[in-house]
Amino acid sequence: MIKINLLDRKKPLKIPTIAGINVYEINVRPLIASYAIYHLVINYGLPFL
Repeated sequence: MIKINLLDRKKPLKIPTIAGINVYEINVRPLIASYAIYHLVINYGLPFL
């Protein structure tokens, strides 16, 4: 008897790249920290100068 696999195989996930940078290799914590520091400086540091 011949068995036929009717289940579709999982297709490999296409990893998006933006400007040649792999999106999944970006660390989120440094981005959040730099965003917070930037806004702290802009909102609280510069008005006093």
